[in-house]
Amino acid sequence: MKVLFFGSDDFSVPVLKMLDARHTLVGVVTQPDKPKGRGKKIQSNPVAEWSIRRNKRIFYDMNDSNIFSLDVDIGVVAAYGKIIPEKLLNFPKLRLINLHPSLLPRYRGATPIESTILNGDRKTGCSIIYVEKKLDSGDILAMREYLLDGRENSIKLRQTLSEVGAEMIIELLENMNNISPIKQDDSLAVYTKKMIKSDGKISFETESACRIDRKIRAYINIGSYFYLNGKRLIVEEADFEDVDSEKPAGCIISSKDRLAIQTKKGIIYIKRVRPAGKGSMAIKQFLNGYKGNLIGYIISDASIDS
Repeated sequence: MKVLFFGSDDFSVPVLKMLDARHTLVGVVTQPDKPKGRGKKIQSNPVAEWSIRRNKRIFYDMNDSNIFSLDVDIGVVAAYGKIIPEKLLNFPKLRLINLHPSLLPRYRGATPIESTILNGDRKTGCSIIYVEKKLDSGDILAMREYLLDGRENSIKLRQTLSEVGAEMIIELLENMNNISPIKQDDSLAVYTKKMIKSDGKISFETESACRIDRKIRAYINIGSYFYLNGKRLIVEEADFEDVDSEKPAGCIISSKDRLAIQTKKGIIYIKRVRPAGKGSMAIKQFLNGYKGNLIGYIISDASIDS
């Protein structure tokens, strides 16, 4: 089958690789190079990098007239990151299909994986749908569930679901003549929003240890953080207990091998951090270099900049 692929990030790459191995990749539509990192150096996205190395035909503009000169059987979308114009929706013979990492109609929008973890769901999965004008609302062509163990972070879950989704796409393309699309129930739709850095701010006074643990795992890409003595500390790994000390919320109750902090409900144990301007380190390494006694220190929301 002749495939036109739309994708831009690491979630897209397993799908792209499998399509290239099993079908004819006639073109790749991806987002233009962007500045990244502290130095704002211009870099290609993972899809563009892969396509350039393999001499694939790349389009950085969906309105490029050359796209419409391609002989395309089907368009496959996986984490493209932009709204696809209506004139492209029915251009391929078999339309455009989209791989979405949730069990639609739950978690339409930009952050389905993060929302799954943040809400403590016990299962997630992938859906393949027709692309429609309305966001993630197309008829469902295939769906597969994936059970969670409750300790996933968004990076690992994203990688897992991209591999699950790649297999689903191949299976679907091999059985396109035997598909019975199922209409989504819009009344059950749950929408997600794009992440911003302030979403990762930790509040020991208003959030439970369970909620903070989920936030750390969900927002590992943008970083969940609090301020210790006025300096931002990004938390990369933690665990928790649903038990309370006699201390107030925000109080550090232990700082031996883990930083134990009383929350609104339960105790959060900080295991790995990234201090401002430094690399990732185990909490023990951070504590060894910290001057002063932290026991009894109150981490107050009032002292945190938003």
